[in-house]
Amino acid sequence: MDLQQYQMIAKQAASPDLTRQEALSNWSVGLLTKAGVVEQHVKDHLSHGAHLSPSLLMDRLGELIWNYAMLVEELNLSTHQILIRNLATLHAQYFESYGAYQREQTRVLELVNSE
Repeated sequence: MDLQQYQMIAKQAASPDLTRQEALSNWSVGLLTKAGVVEQHVKDHLSHGAHLSPSLLMDRLGELIWNYAMLVEELNLSTHQILIRNLATLHAQYFESYGAYQREQTRVLELVNSE
């Protein structure tokens, strides 16, 4: 199943009676809330040695994805386009600079080794 298929099925669980303002508020707050629960659980594990529960993380990440899917639906956006745009951003921010860094490091090493 891909995210667009999930989105079509999952929206059946959303209340059809929400106003646009209520929907935007509900899905964006839900998205942030579930991300916060994931963050807190991981922080407790890293900082205090608490058990890291894959089951809890799967449940919260599932709820996070549901809120994401509902927000995307409400905004009439395309998950496919969001993912493509994100990959373009990642490429520009990280892959190209990492590649440039690697090329620069190689050039510097070549200069050092040639002397």
